[in-house]
Amino acid sequence: MQWARDWFEGVFKQAPEDVNAYLTNPEVRSCLPSLPPSVPPSLPPCVQWAQDWFEGVFKQAPEDVNAES
Repeated sequence: MQWARDWFEGVFKQAPEDVNAYLTNPEVRSCLPSLPPSVPPSLPPCVQWAQDWFEGVFKQAPEDVNAES
């Protein structure tokens, strides 16, 4: 249960705080691991990046945990 709380805080608290820090000081780009390395040029690659991230977090990670048990 703690891992879920830590994950939630990282995604929904720390990541937005990092983005706000970047917006006020663009030199802190290195502290934004949640963003893709470059901005996708159009909507389809952006959607693909979001789908890959979602599947990694909500599909692959739980499958890996189940495989370990």
